[in-house]
Order: sequence, then C-alpha cells, then structure tokens
Amino acid sequence: MLEDFRIAVFITFAFRRERLHYLFQVLRSLGEFPVTRMDVIVFTNTVDTDAIESIQAFRANTFDELKSLQIVSVDDLEHPFDLTWAHKPYLKQCLRDQQKDFTHFIYMEDDLRFTYSNFQYFVCSEQELRQHGLIPSFVRFEYNQSRATICLSDHMHPQRMAGKKHVDLHGVSFMNSDYPYIAMFVMTRSHAEEHLSNPSFDKEGSAGSHGWWIAERAAMGITWDNVPTGYTSRYVIGFRDNLPVPQAYIHHMPDNYTNDYSEQRKMLAKLTPGEAFQR
Repeated sequence: MLEDFRIAVFITFAFRRERLHYLFQVLRSLGEFPVTRMDVIVFTNTVDTDAIESIQAFRANTFDELKSLQIVSVDDLEHPFDLTWAHKPYLKQCLRDQQKDFTHFIYMEDDLRFTYSNFQYFVCSEQELRQHGLIPSFVRFEYNQSRATICLSDHMHPQRMAGKKHVDLHGVSFMNSDYPYIAMFVMTRSHAEEHLSNPSFDKEGSAGSHGWWIAERAAMGITWDNVPTGYTSRYVIGFRDNLPVPQAYIHHMPDNYTNDYSEQRKMLAKLTPGEAFQR
C-alpha cells in the first residue's frame, strides 16, 4: 500500500567510479519507499557522457514507475565543495512546483543509507515536535571491524544526558546531541519555506549562522535557526534508555572514520552509542 508522500531528494555525488556502489545503495534504499511520488536529482561534477550514463543506468534496477532520476552536471565550480550547494535553487523550484506539490524534501551526501524506517520516524514525531519548535533528527554510524560493533560517525567526546531539556513523546525522549551534523536534512514544506527565508539558504550568509565549513553548512538546513530556549539546536534525537531509538540510526556506508587507526588517528567515529551518550 502506497503512502501519500511526495518527496524531492537531492544527492551530492562528486564523481569517483570507485564510489558508484555507494550511490547505488543510496538509490536502492530510496527505491524501497512505498510513496506516491519521488523525484531524485543527483548533482555531480562530471560532464563525461559515460560517467553520467553509468549513474542513469541505476534507475532500471532501483526505481519503479512512481520514481524519477535526474542527473545534473555542475562544472563551473569555484571550489569542489561548492557542489554541495548546487541543490539550493532546485529545492526552491521544487517547493514552488504546485503541480507536483511535494510534501518533503531530503538532501543527502552520496554514501548515506537512508531508509523508509528512518523517514517514518521523522514523519511520526515531526508534527508533535513542531509545537515545541524542534525537528526530529538522526545519528550517523559506522561499523568498527576490530570492535565488532557500531560507532557514531560525528561524535568526538562523550556527552552527559542528565539535565538536558527534552520532550517526551510516547515513551521516547527527544533531546539535543552535542554533535548535530549528519550530512543531510529532511524538511517539510514549512521547514523549506523557513530555510528559503533565512541566511542558512545562502553559501556566504550561512557562515554567520555557524562556523561549519562549506559542505557542512550546505547540509545544516535550519539546524541553527530559531532555536527554542533551553536547546542548543533545532535538531533533537529520540532516546529510549539513554540510547538513540533504532530508527534514528543512519549508516555512513564507507565505515572509513571508525576503522582509521593510522599514526595520526582520527578522533571521529571511535565512540559506541553507549560511550557517546552517558547518564
């Protein structure tokens, strides 16, 4: 049975042939959404015909007739990271498209496995959280081979959960993470309208909202806009027993940060959920 959601999805893919398999998995996961409409636009930095056709060929193996795939080549970039901002005019265009009347807008990088379970978690909690000025969010994870467990991609230090302001919904406590970056966003129409009217929609203007780098700011959406009193950002994660609910986890498929034990060891993705979120 189809759910009456009409979703516009924007994906940034800096073309590297060895990373095509991640993009395929992203599209395959989106292809499993039982929704009435999904338009996916992949923004890439190549104009090579064979490369573009290799992306377009994924459609036949991932999407049904209710989903479309468009490839947009962007070859006039001042900086390679500017590719992450190419979706902004298309987001505005999709929001204004009265015929398609999209209900949700998703931006993501090319290696995140975003599932329908993730989307349902967002939809089921968004309306109630909206009353508090908050937005349901997620945590990225990677699989650590040496520890045989998952670690959180974006968490560098543990955070204390006790005393954090939160909203309780149906046995789940929604509260801020100290590391809200997730390399993607999900927006309703009202979120998208708000985004368009704020400096966060502009590459230069967004620098005044937060000191993240270019690519990170492209994915921050309205994280830092109109933050309610007592919270550190608009984004809150659903917790049960001091751990994120399963539907809040998004797999960063390369698993590269957590398995990096080089001499200059990266601090990212070394904490398990239990280590990252402490009472």
